[in-house]
Amino acid sequence: MDFHERTTSLDQLAVLQPGSGTITGMGEPVQVPAMRVTTNLFSMLGYKPVIGRDFAPSEGFKDRVILISHSLWMSMFGGDRSVVGKRLTGDGIAYTIIGVVPADVWLPVSADLFAPWSESDLRGMNRMDRQFAVLAKLKPGVTWKQASAELDSVERHIAATVPRMKDWSAYIVPLQSWVSDRARPGIGKGVFEIVGIVGEVHNAGLDKQPEPTIYVSFRQEPEPQVRYVIRTPEPRGIVRAVKEAVYSVDRDQPVYNIRTMDEIVAGSRRSSRMTLWLLAVFAAVALVLAAVGIYGVVSYTVAQRTNEIGIRMALGAGFGHIIRLVLSSGMKLAGLGVAVGIFGAFAISRLMSSLLFGVSALDPFVFAATASVLVMVALIATLVPARRAARTNPVVSLRYE
Repeated sequence: MDFHERTTSLDQLAVLQPGSGTITGMGEPVQVPAMRVTTNLFSMLGYKPVIGRDFAPSEGFKDRVILISHSLWMSMFGGDRSVVGKRLTGDGIAYTIIGVVPADVWLPVSADLFAPWSESDLRGMNRMDRQFAVLAKLKPGVTWKQASAELDSVERHIAATVPRMKDWSAYIVPLQSWVSDRARPGIGKGVFEIVGIVGEVHNAGLDKQPEPTIYVSFRQEPEPQVRYVIRTPEPRGIVRAVKEAVYSVDRDQPVYNIRTMDEIVAGSRRSSRMTLWLLAVFAAVALVLAAVGIYGVVSYTVAQRTNEIGIRMALGAGFGHIIRLVLSSGMKLAGLGVAVGIFGAFAISRLMSSLLFGVSALDPFVFAATASVLVMVALIATLVPARRAARTNPVVSLRYE
């Protein structure tokens, strides 16, 4: 409300508070992302419900009405257009569905349930509640830098009048003609005793560098939403037992997003694995082309040297001598190619490092093994024309033009 009342650069302003909700009464409880929004949010963004209506300006939490996402409409209601007016129970409260938001709606955070915030609801909020975001539309002719300066002024006013909020910070990010402004709380103040040091954990994925992390006991900082990690020799066999244990305490408590650690790791590596598979396919194709190329070049060289080979054989050169002569020519070409390839591999190794985990992009064993494979392929590709040249009749060779 401070931003709304103390700024002149904003044409419209909407508030949203991300969260989650538990849908019950439709089979097993389902946990979905939910959001409380001011009634003008969708109209400000230029969206209209695909069916039903938008929130009325006077509607608030007490009216028990909700909008649902297009994806939830399709997955839970099968796209039934008669869903408008039906009752949906979320967190134990029965709501009336008044509409479905478009599939292409853009918000900073996705959600499946939207409940309205009236102006009286906002004024009744605790000032220390920081779990919300603000979307605003600039007035014509106003730049985001001007709006940012005005926001800083409001921020200083809040800090001066409400000392408890002096640790608040706000920022503006221009997004085309829109401004996103999110209140960002700092880490809760307090003094903690360090009791140990643990290894780094790749929480964001194997391809992401671990970030500095502080682990606090759940008993010290309890959260309403939790995730359980269970160690068991039979991951899938324990799912039903876990659900029954939870349902015995609260039948409406959802148990969802159950995955084994192998599935989590595989999901983290899915995109990089696909990239590596594509690179492997291209590498195999390149290897085949290289073999064909070496075979073609050596065969052409042998054909050009047919007279020379016939003369050498007429003067007493044996089968082994001719083989060595042709192989040396082909292997010089292969050696030059391997040297250039290794140099190029060193040059682009940094690009590959983001796709690897636990393996160095400059592993000498990998480079040696790859070079050995390429040399063997080149050797085989050269050996075929070499054997054909060594078996040539000298008389035929001398007559060749």
